[in-house]
Amino acid sequence: MYVTAQRREEDLNDIAVAVTVLDDEKRDRMGIRTIEDFANFTPGMNFSTSLDRISIRGVGRLTNIIGSDPGVATYNDGFYTASSAEASKTPMFVERVEILRGPQGTLYGRNSVGGAMDVVSKRPTQEFNATYSWLDTEITETDRTFNDPATSAPTLVDLKGNRLPRTSENQFALSTLIDVPMEEGSLFLAGSYVYRDSFYSSIFNTPISESPSFDRVVFRATYIVPDGNVTVIAFMRNAFDELGYDGVANSTGSGSTGSGSTGFGRIESYTTPGTYGVEVQLKF
Repeated sequence: MYVTAQRREEDLNDIAVAVTVLDDEKRDRMGIRTIEDFANFTPGMNFSTSLDRISIRGVGRLTNIIGSDPGVATYNDGFYTASSAEASKTPMFVERVEILRGPQGTLYGRNSVGGAMDVVSKRPTQEFNATYSWLDTEITETDRTFNDPATSAPTLVDLKGNRLPRTSENQFALSTLIDVPMEEGSLFLAGSYVYRDSFYSSIFNTPISESPSFDRVVFRATYIVPDGNVTVIAFMRNAFDELGYDGVANSTGSGSTGSGSTGFGRIESYTTPGTYGVEVQLKF
C-alpha cells in the first residue's frame, strides 16, 4: 500500500513514521464509520465524547473554549480543517485515512504535536464505474447492562453492543459515485444524503444535552488533466444547513461543562455548516 504520510508517495513498509492506514475496503469490512470507530482501531488514539476531541498518545485538547488549538491536526486532501468530522465521511468517497502518531510539526505544521490525521479522497480513473450504497439503521429497545470493559467507568450499553450516548434511534444514508472517463482527462462525481434523528451526548439524558435531528447533503466533482499534474475539485458540503452539529457541550470559562447553569452544557455547533468551494492541486 502506498501512502503520503510524509508528503510524498511511499510504500507503507518503507516509511519511518508510526502510521495506521484504513482504506475504504477495510472500513466497510470492519464497520468503521465514525471518529469513535477510528479510535477503537488505532493504537494510541482516543476520542473523548465529553470534549469531542481527538488525542494521540495522551496529547490533545483539554477544553472546548473557542479559540483553543487542538493537539491533533486533521487534514482533508492535505488541507487543514479544525473539525474532526472529515474523518467520518462516507467510506465510498474516501480512498484511505492516514493516522500519524507522534509529533508531526515538521511536515504538518501547528496543532500536530500529538499527531495528524489525513483524509485522502478517491481520484478518477480511466474506466467508467457507477457505485451506490444504502445504509438504514434502527436501535430497538432491549435489556441493558452496565458492562463495558473498554472504559474505566461503567457505560450504559444495550445487548446489541450499541452505545446509547451519541447514538440516534433512526438514521439512514444514500451515497452514489460515478467515475466518467473523458478524452481530455477524467471526471469523478460523488454525492450523498444522510439523515439522523436527534440524540443525547450523555447516558443521563436531559433536554439540555440533546442534539437535534439533521440531514446532510454533500456533492463533489473531481477533474484531473491528462498528465495527472493538475487536479480541480469542486465541492459543496452540508449544502442546505444553516447550522452544523457535532455534539459539543457548551463550556464554562474554566473549560468544564456546567449543565446546572442556564445556557451551559447545551449542545453547541462548532462544525462548519453549508460550505462551497474549489480546490486546485498541483503536482510538481
